[in-house]
Amino acid sequence: MADQQFFELINDCFLIQHVRTPTRGGNVLDLILTTEINMIENLVVMDPLGKSDHNTLVFDLVTQTYIKNKIQSYIYHKGDYNSMRNAVMGIEWNELFKGKDANQCWELFKIKIVEVIELYVPKSTRNKRRKSMWINRKTQKLLKKKYSFWKRFYNSGEYQDYERYKRIRNRAVKAVRAAKKKFEKNWRKVSNKILKLSMLMLDQKQKLRIK
Repeated sequence: MADQQFFELINDCFLIQHVRTPTRGGNVLDLILTTEINMIENLVVMDPLGKSDHNTLVFDLVTQTYIKNKIQSYIYHKGDYNSMRNAVMGIEWNELFKGKDANQCWELFKIKIVEVIELYVPKSTRNKRRKSMWINRKTQKLLKKKYSFWKRFYNSGEYQDYERYKRIRNRAVKAVRAAKKKFEKNWRKVSNKILKLSMLMLDQKQKLRIK
């Protein structure tokens, strides 16, 4: 009864279901619903995510939204923090803030911080679509191997191929978790450095106000 109601609801809303290949065993349990048939392109059924028994669906969603192909980001862990500290200490904050109210001082403070970051923190240019930041080369290799084993099992349906896939899948899951944990630990260190530098500048700002 519930299945029939769901089917009628899809028809009543004039929705189009794009998935035709089984996504769990021999069943189509994962759906992609749109209002137009041309909204979905290059639909591919991939290996499951983590230890899930549902296959993932990768596809292109056709829209009119403009997306930049490349973006720039700071590589904070490669920043020259000694030079940044010296640059901040060399700024004449007293003269800079003279005659300014609190909001104006804050805006000037942010501008100077950005200028220092631009000078002493390198940038990287990358594509908008990329792997997660914590995925290293070793983890990427395991994920590719996982997909290869899943594809073999998907085509053969053999139990032995599924067991091989499960073993490499478990290794890949552990590797991703370890890489993410390591990345978060390093990121906390970088964040603490930036926080300490900001506190140092704020402390200097308060001392200049007292003078």
